[in-house]
Amino acid sequence: MLGSAIAESLSRFPKFVAKRNFDGLESIYSNQAREWSGRSLARKIGEVDLETYQARLALGLAKAEKSAEEHRAQAVYFEYDVNNGWDGRFFVCGAYAPPSAGDESWVEEWIEEIEGPGIPEFGSFLQEFGFERTDQAKGCTLYMIARTVAALGRCADPGSPGRAALCIGYRGQTPILRIREGR
Repeated sequence: MLGSAIAESLSRFPKFVAKRNFDGLESIYSNQAREWSGRSLARKIGEVDLETYQARLALGLAKAEKSAEEHRAQAVYFEYDVNNGWDGRFFVCGAYAPPSAGDESWVEEWIEEIEGPGIPEFGSFLQEFGFERTDQAKGCTLYMIARTVAALGRCADPGSPGRAALCIGYRGQTPILRIREGR
């Protein structure tokens, strides 16, 4: 179960995503990481170069969206495993439910799985500090999640949204964050 500080913070992500304010999302959680985790650790997280990660994310997203179109799928879900080196996978899901339904079981019924990139540096930070056992860990975790969400959000072209919804979450996250609703 999520700690209340993490759950509360994650509940603020959609307002940034809806406005495509990914720089703002990263900035807020960078500042929070400085406060909760210390300047040095926050700086180390911020210095992790995500350029290659984002390029690989864009390639994986393109494959997943193409598969979604071919299968007439309702959603593409990107899941990253915080306990396994921050490795990511795209799941093309035949079904989808909006957040108002309060049911995320649709992610378990996927049509295709497509390998995505990982961020091993984030996995190392998590292994060292934990997910939420201290304020330091929570600040670190939230900043890494914000950077991950921002990277995927920047890959999603708002000018040509796909038919399928685009969602992201770490393994076991509820509710899942919607980057965009399908059409």
